[in-house]
Amino acid sequence: QLLGEVLQRYAGVVPAADGGRFRDHVAWLQGRDGAASEAFWRNRTAELEQPTRIATASGQPDIDQGHGALELAFDERETALLVRFARQSQVTLNTLVQAAWLLLLHRRTGQKAVAAGVTVSGRPAELPGIEKQIGLFINTLPLVGTPHPAQTVSEWLTDLQTSNLEMREHEHTPLADIQRWSGHGGEMLFDSLLVFENYPLSDTLGRGETGGLCFGAPQNHELTSVPLTLLMGAGKQLTLTFSHWRDRIGDEEIRRFAAQTRRLLLALVEDAGRRLGEIGLLDEEGWRSFAGWNATRDETLTDGPLVPELISEQAGLHGGRPAVSFGGRTLSYAELEVQANRLAHRLRALGVGPEVTVGVAAE
Repeated sequence: QLLGEVLQRYAGVVPAADGGRFRDHVAWLQGRDGAASEAFWRNRTAELEQPTRIATASGQPDIDQGHGALELAFDERETALLVRFARQSQVTLNTLVQAAWLLLLHRRTGQKAVAAGVTVSGRPAELPGIEKQIGLFINTLPLVGTPHPAQTVSEWLTDLQTSNLEMREHEHTPLADIQRWSGHGGEMLFDSLLVFENYPLSDTLGRGETGGLCFGAPQNHELTSVPLTLLMGAGKQLTLTFSHWRDRIGDEEIRRFAAQTRRLLLALVEDAGRRLGEIGLLDEEGWRSFAGWNATRDETLTDGPLVPELISEQAGLHGGRPAVSFGGRTLSYAELEVQANRLAHRLRALGVGPEVTVGVAAE
């Protein structure tokens, strides 16, 4: 908006004064129901058991200081596929990217509910001329999601789109207040931020009369106070720029994040009826690498006693001592050994033997 008005004046055209006044926005803010916003955000953050910190769950940070950036670009065919799927699912492309990122946070942190920061325009639609006002109205809010393995892709996207729509009624709420109401001591609820750029600067500079000015390709240098920022640009090609603090998340880990985000996004659009639990972070090459690593590791397990033997040995040495305690109940080493053997016999009765893989579901 600002650049457009500057270019108009450069070309000898006086911009139309059809925007509102900032004082109208201040008055609108003062008229909001603070109690309703507090109740909304307390309820929305209640399911978040702890802040979501992808930097803590990632690998070792780099020794180098400063910021790094990695751009992930989808070609025109892939972008068209993503846009078409989003339209068919009646969600925005922004929501589709959010769905993939929250799913990645869920897998990487192991948390039931996860949160990422999202930026909103902060311009209420009911204020006349708000889109023409010069000024920074944006706000950052926590987007909380609870992806469940049994959910279909369609259900997950619908839940997220509904959440985004509900947030619009309370998007003016200061982030500091939301964090204070969340019950986490006012600490930051997330360390990753999603920013959707839907007003490309290059389109602005190339549109209309410029008074003879010529512009090259614009370069964007954007740094935030969050360790990881995903900047989304949607044109003929969808681009995701991962901007990160190297002392919190290393370059190698960012490359993994980018590859996994790409994998999840393309997997989501394969089938709207597919369950989230069927979508993995690894592609075929990743699985081959993992299988090779696992085969190598198996060779080292033949030396020395096995884990069950070590546990049995401890049970024999310290049978009466407490081994585990949870929910007011304590098991001794001997009791734990008895229960483990009982489970082993049950598995054997079901046909489990050497080289048979058994899946374990646990919090």
